[in-house]
Amino acid sequence: MLSTSQADEYADLMRSHVTARVLPLNIVVNSSEPVNATCSLTLHRTSCKNAPLTVKDRISWDTRICFEWRCNAAFHAMRVENCWVGTRKSPVYLVRPNGCTAESALLHSPSYVSFTRAVSVGWLSIRQAGVKELLVSCDITLCHFCDESCQEYTPPRSCGDTVGRNYDRMWNESAAVQRVCNPPLETTTLSVSSKTPSLSVFALVLCTTLFFVLR
Repeated sequence: MLSTSQADEYADLMRSHVTARVLPLNIVVNSSEPVNATCSLTLHRTSCKNAPLTVKDRISWDTRICFEWRCNAAFHAMRVENCWVGTRKSPVYLVRPNGCTAESALLHSPSYVSFTRAVSVGWLSIRQAGVKELLVSCDITLCHFCDESCQEYTPPRSCGDTVGRNYDRMWNESAAVQRVCNPPLETTTLSVSSKTPSLSVFALVLCTTLFFVLR
């Protein structure tokens, strides 16, 4: 049981405001095709429609935070993995290696808006004594549309809080996937050029030739 002074210190710690800094994302390319990819994670107060937080913006334990992951990677799909918040020595994991939430009270499993954009809403409620800046880190794995395992790999289907999302439909109805992985067969049509001499011209040349030969 906490003493009165300890309880006061804990209350002060929880009420403290901190800043948050996103570390460079670790991008893993698990693809049969080379890709020059760039990915980002931005944090937004209340909604992802608002401007991203800066390293100077201070947040409280109950500030609602929207996480937004984006990748620029043509013909590839991404999966968010291994996200944590806190410090490198004492990280608190938010997203597991399988892409699902590690603690739904802090962050829901990422919801995939497209193959290269995902969002989630949660709270950066972690407070550690003497820590004024929270670090946020994530891994991103990329796979190519046409790789056999890519469709099963991402978005993850086993997350308990994403059962209502039809990601199979997203794959099946994607025009980009169909265009890249099942391109239409090219057909070749032969056409007669307008510059090709007509039969009447051939007949005239033949008659002229015979005239001079028979003279």
